[in-house]
Amino acid sequence: MKITWKTVAPLGIWLAIYLVPVPDGLNASQWHYFAVFAAVIAGLILESMPVGAVGLIGLNRCRRVRVMSNPIQ
Repeated sequence: MKITWKTVAPLGIWLAIYLVPVPDGLNASQWHYFAVFAAVIAGLILESMPVGAVGLIGLNRCRRVRVMSNPIQ
C-alpha cells in the first residue's frame, strides 16, 4: 500500500486533538475517545483504505491508549 497524505491525515488529526489540553467538563478518557472518533471519521471521508480497516484500526487504537475500559473485571 502506498502511503499518501490521505493515509497520514487521520493520524495527524488524531494526534493534534489528543495533544490539546482537555476542555472543561470532559475527562481525559472522553477527550481521547473523541480524538479517535474524529480520526476515524476523517479516514472514512478521505477513503484512504477500506471502511472495515478504518473501523478496526480505530477500535484497536482505543484499546491501545486505554480509552475503553474493560467492563468485566
